[in-house]
Amino acid sequence: MDDTIYNGGISIRLPLKTGTILKKQYEIVTSLGFGGFGITYLALDKANDNREVAIKELFPKNSVREGNCVVFSEDAEKSFSRISEFIDEAKMMTSVKNERIVEVLDYFTENGTAYYVMEFIDGKTLRDFIKKHGPLDSKQAIHLIKEIALGLKAIHDRGILHGDLKPSNVMMNNKGIKIMDFGAASLKNTIYATKHGKVISWGYSAPERFTNSTIITPQSDIYSLGCILFFMVSGEDPIPALERRKGTRLSIPPVKFKLRRIIKKAMALEPFQRYPTVDNFLKALDSFI
Repeated sequence: MDDTIYNGGISIRLPLKTGTILKKQYEIVTSLGFGGFGITYLALDKANDNREVAIKELFPKNSVREGNCVVFSEDAEKSFSRISEFIDEAKMMTSVKNERIVEVLDYFTENGTAYYVMEFIDGKTLRDFIKKHGPLDSKQAIHLIKEIALGLKAIHDRGILHGDLKPSNVMMNNKGIKIMDFGAASLKNTIYATKHGKVISWGYSAPERFTNSTIITPQSDIYSLGCILFFMVSGEDPIPALERRKGTRLSIPPVKFKLRRIIKKAMALEPFQRYPTVDNFLKALDSFI
């Protein structure tokens, strides 16, 4: 049975049905959301007292579901490459152990695609929080961006770059923040090639991420940190780097001069003009107080 719905020739990705069992262990409860490359579910871990977990399923746009299986729109070689990259993402996440990083508990292939299992965070994304409550004052923003920066430092200390840091990839609840979704992660100081498996977020990616082939460094993630800080104090997404390259001016919100300077430096268009490391970014925030 083909569970794909077609609307004007466009396939609509349907989630797995409630009660579906994955890996003979995880029972799907409901879908939590869709992204460009997958679907995230709430599930119960039957092997661990029915604890709630989040499961990410690789399900790219233009793919279809036949029964429980995902059928990719690409040839077998490209599909295999997508699955391998997805599993590599999970492996990278399992290597980072920090209270500010969503913990990956398991990963596996099934149904013609791949999955990874994460701790379930009952909270809101930073994007949803700001959109509901409005911009933060300087003190709140500095406290929160420090927590995000400390999580990013833990990632960098493992020799990994996140690559897609943005407000919708930061979860918040009364226990603090959790960084998630390493969908564009890569090893430090490696050649980055824009390809089907990599994610570029229009308003939060550094300008060098848009080139076909370049060296990606920690400064690329630091640019994204600056963008998140901009979003927290303004309530608006920053102007995309490519638009800034064309001459559109970045209008920094009317916050204190030191905080404006931190945002401006972190979001410099040239990597060498940004903070060289997360530690340097954190020191700049400390000097603000």
